[in-house]
Amino acid sequence: MTQHENGKSADQLQLELEQKDRLIDSLQKDLRDAQRQLLQAEKMASVGQLAAGVAHEINNPVGFVSSNLSTLADYVHAYQEVMTQVLKLASPENTEQDTIKSKLASAIEEHDIEFISEDILALVDESAEGLERVSEIVRGLRLFSRIDSDDRQWSDINQCMRTTLSMVNNKLKYICQQELRLEDIPKVYINVGKITQIFTNLLINAGQAIESTGKQGQIIVKSWHEGDYVHISVTDSGSGIKQEHLDKLFHPFFTTKPEGQGTGLGLSISFGIAEEHGGELKVASKEGVGSTFTLSLPTTGPEDEQEPESDC
Repeated sequence: MTQHENGKSADQLQLELEQKDRLIDSLQKDLRDAQRQLLQAEKMASVGQLAAGVAHEINNPVGFVSSNLSTLADYVHAYQEVMTQVLKLASPENTEQDTIKSKLASAIEEHDIEFISEDILALVDESAEGLERVSEIVRGLRLFSRIDSDDRQWSDINQCMRTTLSMVNNKLKYICQQELRLEDIPKVYINVGKITQIFTNLLINAGQAIESTGKQGQIIVKSWHEGDYVHISVTDSGSGIKQEHLDKLFHPFFTTKPEGQGTGLGLSISFGIAEEHGGELKVASKEGVGSTFTLSLPTTGPEDEQEPESDC
């Protein structure tokens, strides 16, 4: 083979290599797009499960805040009547002091001002608590909506878990008791939306496992710090998982739920999110007893990164 032919062969090989590199880049892009779509699909499936419960959780405090405002309006009207008589009594032009005193005493008795004075603070406190409850749920939904972002920040996963529980509370409160055993742990460098999705999946799965038993159950959430990792576990008293299913549990599209009740992506995506954060998601289960899912996350992060206050 001549030198010219050798040169031509090298050029051809270089061209083929470049074509293959472009193909690999294209395939990697398609894979990332597919992963984002799967993540979005699972997020929407979770939103669908949460929607009715979140609406109920918001509607309850909004309902009693509305009722309290109506009562407070009546109380304000009563105070206005009393104050009208007080102002007349204090007026220098007052020529009917005894009559006004009598009207003032009647108004105080008629409206039971003593009771109103005690009750009004309780109504304000209840309303403030109700609105804080709504704010907490909205904060959780905001965090959940950030799942498409790759942004990370130093966050308190205990607070992330509390916020997630406030979102899924309506799915759990009728079927199980919830117990939190959260230790004081360091912050972790995470994508809050993605970790919130893991917690949402684990809590909803735990609730469904308990519901399948037909009995009132219990969910225990623990957190602790060990070495360079923080751990948070969700333990349920549900139906448990068959031993032959444990190895497949984190495989895409694997599900033990009846058709139409699960995408088979929740745990697979959660497992991937854990690995993406340099952590891991493990499961221990005994059929007929219950399951424990444990998320472990490293306490390390960018050394030059400050620790801004998290939205969790």
